Amino acid sequence: MARISKLLVISAAAAAFLLIGMTVGSAQNAFAQDDDQAAVQNPGDLGGHAQVSNEPAAPLDVNGCWSGTLTDIYAGSGTGDVDFDQIKAKLRAPSNGDDMMDFTWADDSYAYGDGKGTATKRAYNFKVTYKSEKGCYGVVRGSLTDSTTMVGIYRFSKVCWRHNDFGPHIGSFTFTYDSTGSSCQ
Repeated sequence: MARISKLLVISAAAAAFLLIGMTVGSAQNAFAQDDDQAAVQNPGDLGGHAQVSNEPAAPLDVNGCWSGTLTDIYAGSGTGDVDFDQIKAKLRAPSNGDDMMDFTWADDSYAYGDGKGTATKRAYNFKVTYKSEKGCYGVVRGSLTDSTTMVGIYRFSKVCWRHNDFGPHIGSFTFTYDSTGSSCQ
């Protein structure tokens, strides 16, 4: 007899959960149906639901000349600039013959050159490779804080340190947009 009463209690609990599940499920379906009907009646309004775009986000617009200050963990302060010709998401050296990157530090060390890179909707990066010094390259990554201010980090490979007397360069930068391009010449 005790076994039958336990079975009845378990069955009653299962039935209650099943009944609650069906009630909640049908209420959710009713809300979903109401939203669908509202969307049909007013297609521009999706009942407060976010509209999803299938278009990819445009990359950052970093085309042109950017210049400012460097803060290096080894060489201290410096100045620098980057100059891009941007076609959609691709970054290239400027067509006017200027270097894509030109950095100078207080200890009279410097790095400059051309490279290739990409821009995404949030950030950009490019790599400068020095063909005359196998394995020597620099990587620069940055982002925009607003339409005229760029911040980022840079690092040059250890091979570059061996080929040059200036030692390692790893640091950060803050650049502003130069619409005249005069600071990138």
